[in-house]
Amino acid sequence: MRWTADIRDDSRGVQLGPRVLKPYAPADLKMHDSPYASALVGLATYTAKLQWYAYQLRFRRIEQQFMPITVLLADDSDLVRGAIRRLLADHHEISLLAEATDFAQTVRLVQELQPQVVLLDLHMSDSKRITPAQFRAQLNLGKSRLLAISVWNDEETQSLASSYGAAKCLDKINLGRDLIPAILELALPSSQSG
Repeated sequence: MRWTADIRDDSRGVQLGPRVLKPYAPADLKMHDSPYASALVGLATYTAKLQWYAYQLRFRRIEQQFMPITVLLADDSDLVRGAIRRLLADHHEISLLAEATDFAQTVRLVQELQPQVVLLDLHMSDSKRITPAQFRAQLNLGKSRLLAISVWNDEETQSLASSYGAAKCLDKINLGRDLIPAILELALPSSQSG
């Protein structure tokens, strides 16, 4: 990438002539006859860097728009997993990465696959009896958001969901209506900060 510019030092009234300006060439700064030339080289370098960062940011935004939301489903019921699988299959913007049937398998798959959303049945039967605090400590969600589901929708269930670190808790009876909007909401970058 090269720029050519006529540099004029107005204090002396001298035309310095055309100069080739090269971005990312700090060694060339000392070789110019005028402080204006040095400033122009610095400005060109800075502008080129800004354009590159803007391009990268634009590319990431476009890439995110076309990348599906990744989901890990954790439920011990084959019937519920099948129903959720069918719900998710109708939405091309959501990709089901894997399914887990207990808490230990959920922890392992989250660490391996790093999904954006983890859909967790709060009342899975588990032989290891992992407490919510142990699960949360082992899970280390990172960028994943936890969406709890349960057959109950009372204060105790909401409290249990919070103790697991869930951003939201849904009633299994209304999953057909509430699941997709909840996943889309949790996957939004603005919901990550809250």
